[in-house]
Amino acid sequence: IRTMVKDVKIHVDTNGTILTPGYIDKLTQAGMTEIGVDLKALHTSTFMRIAGLDDAALAKKYLKNSWNAVDYIITNKLDVFLGVGIPYHSELISKEEVAEMGNYLADLDPLLQVSVLDYRGEFRRRNLMKPSFDEMMEIKSILNSVGLQKVIAQTSEGHIGP
Repeated sequence: IRTMVKDVKIHVDTNGTILTPGYIDKLTQAGMTEIGVDLKALHTSTFMRIAGLDDAALAKKYLKNSWNAVDYIITNKLDVFLGVGIPYHSELISKEEVAEMGNYLADLDPLLQVSVLDYRGEFRRRNLMKPSFDEMMEIKSILNSVGLQKVIAQTSEGHIGP
């Protein structure tokens, strides 16, 4: 695509589980201009619950890869737009863990764009109702309170923020 259209934006959305520095470098060399990484959790047990994994070692590896990918892009100041997504549902992740995630991200870059996503159980968890507007605004407030300045909340009423 990059060879056909020089100024096209190429965006990759990923959970980051297989991103390594080398793979990220190949994507940027191939022309990727934007990347969105969904960070599902900070703790392996939460990641396992959200991802539906039973293998703790594999879950730990995938979770570490996703966080390392975000860290690598920021630390190395790669010439790509980075946005981080944090899926939220109170039955899957605690507000305290979301705050911990926010602290970690704010330490990396307080101007990082972070979107808190209203978790939708489309496949395995169809019984989960989407979080309410008020819940999502509370999570946005938590992320702002730990120092993140560009937080967008995906809600039933649209995207709110930053």
